[in-house]
Amino acid sequence: MHSPRCERSPRRGSLDGTTYRASVSTNNLVRMGAWLFSFSFFLPAWNPEGESLFLGWECAQFVLRALLSPQDVHGLLRALWLNLPNFFVVGAVIARFRGSVKRFLIPGALALFSALWWSVHPTFMGELQVGYYLWVFSLPLLSLPYPLQPKAEK
Repeated sequence: MHSPRCERSPRRGSLDGTTYRASVSTNNLVRMGAWLFSFSFFLPAWNPEGESLFLGWECAQFVLRALLSPQDVHGLLRALWLNLPNFFVVGAVIARFRGSVKRFLIPGALALFSALWWSVHPTFMGELQVGYYLWVFSLPLLSLPYPLQPKAEK
């Protein structure tokens, strides 16, 4: 028989009554992902044929402009798809600061799929540079506050 002190009491905000926390190593990976994501904006990311080299922040500005001035519904959907990884990062940062325990597996996977889509699109194929690859590598790291580990009871 268990004593009442050893049982876990249900906590608000958790699905099964367990309190969760991220491990120290996971937090370090998330920090590394944030640094890589930030650093990628200052590295060459795209070298279109016949044009000058685009840095990461210029690529972000390029796809954001496409979102702000779409030609039609298809153009709007394409611009949303291209901007999805950056929207995901903003959402992940907000969720971390709020202490949210939401799972980022599906949004993170969609953001990563959207970012990887650039490498097979004919417009970008063969012209992507190191900044793009660091940017893509940072996305899964930024979605790593999860899986969470149960918090130790005192």
